[in-house]
Amino acid sequence: MILVRNPRTVALLLGAFALIGLAGCASATRVASNGAVERAASAQVHVALTKQEIGADIHNSNVSAATGGGLIAAFIDLGIEHSRAKKAEVAIVPVRDALLGYDVGKTFSEALQAAAEGPAWLKAAKIEVRSAADLGDQKKVLAAATADVVMTLVTDYKMLPDFNGVRVSVQATLRPRSAELVATAKGNPDGVLFANRFVTTRNSRAPLMPATHAGYAAAWAADGGKTIRAALDEALAELARMIVWDLKQDGPAGQALYKAGADSYMFNVVDARGLPVRGFSVRVDSGRSWIRTPSGELHSVTQ
Repeated sequence: MILVRNPRTVALLLGAFALIGLAGCASATRVASNGAVERAASAQVHVALTKQEIGADIHNSNVSAATGGGLIAAFIDLGIEHSRAKKAEVAIVPVRDALLGYDVGKTFSEALQAAAEGPAWLKAAKIEVRSAADLGDQKKVLAAATADVVMTLVTDYKMLPDFNGVRVSVQATLRPRSAELVATAKGNPDGVLFANRFVTTRNSRAPLMPATHAGYAAAWAADGGKTIRAALDEALAELARMIVWDLKQDGPAGQALYKAGADSYMFNVVDARGLPVRGFSVRVDSGRSWIRTPSGELHSVTQ
């Protein structure tokens, strides 16, 4: 993580930042409600789990990049990544065992309704926890709903490639059902009222030498998983606060990219896909900075 406080340096970085953002995407992926969420009176909310167990991320092989590509290099990359994935699956077993009985969906649902800034319709909603695969066709889910809006929160959580941290992400989508809100969202991508991705990471507080997968896994799993459970509790509670805050934030017109102000602090973050991206601070919460990327994603990092 790099923190830049010098305004002149920030100005120089903003130029590079804009070029990087424009090269990666022409418009924001976040859809801002611009106040429309306040007009909903009721909601159907689904917390969708992509998996029941914590996943293990890996470092991608860069043989193709180093050699200029080609079919052979691609096969080498595939083999290396497959081997790394197999080793990670073995190493993560103690963490998974320590999380037996830990209910991600219930923990996140309770955090959402406890969030102080949450809209009334979210606090009053009955939240269903389902498998992401079970939700199926969202058009059918919307057609069967009776509430003004339908919110889907697709969660994912995995150990970082070195096992020295856990990354938790949520893809939030709010779809309108009432005639008024459908009309309001007309022209938005896919006709949604709000959409964004949220990412937070909790790093291990146990410095290990040597820093091995097995060592970190043991540290996370110690005391019946006390450390990993506390990390997930914190991450899910923060993601709930990020979502309810972001629901109320306006966005640039026409899905334009988000730009930092001249006095913004710049950060390097890693998105939910493990890719590096530069963003700027928009809020400080419990000693952590919330970072907006050009696409609109919201990330949390330690200050």
